[in-house]
Amino acid sequence: MFFLLSGCLAEPDYPVIPQIRFENVQNIASKSFQNTDSISITIYFEDGDGDLGLSPADSLPPYTLFNADGSPNPFYYNYFVEVEKQQPDGSFQTLMFGDQTFTLNGRFPPLNSLGKPTALEGVLRFSFQLFPNPITSRGDVLRFRVKIADRALHTSNEITTETITVGEYN
Repeated sequence: MFFLLSGCLAEPDYPVIPQIRFENVQNIASKSFQNTDSISITIYFEDGDGDLGLSPADSLPPYTLFNADGSPNPFYYNYFVEVEKQQPDGSFQTLMFGDQTFTLNGRFPPLNSLGKPTALEGVLRFSFQLFPNPITSRGDVLRFRVKIADRALHTSNEITTETITVGEYN
């Protein structure tokens, strides 16, 4: 009886622009690199047409690493991360890494395996290493601003994580 009823349920009516919500952030000691923080951010997502994710083959426009003029193409990535560091007065300042080619942005694979547009929802966990660097040090309080993009280049809302402390692990 359950299977008969589940077939009659309407597909969720989500907007085609992805929407995200913060779920969790963890700081775990890296097992691969000494004195390195392994950050894991979990977000909940909804997308009305399910066009989330890029495959390794997605390297032609509009997903090239560089634009025709040689400038970095932000849509080479589909997961965007900015780091903010807490200042002595309690405010947060966005960190700018000296090397313009360095980024914590990344790609996640296609999430819709049906081969046709369909509403999607779920959780997405994205992890990266925060290596020792001249901008952050042990004891610094950081938070992350995150957004995602779909294949149509629609950019989601931006969320801000809870804080983590460099060198203190969950």
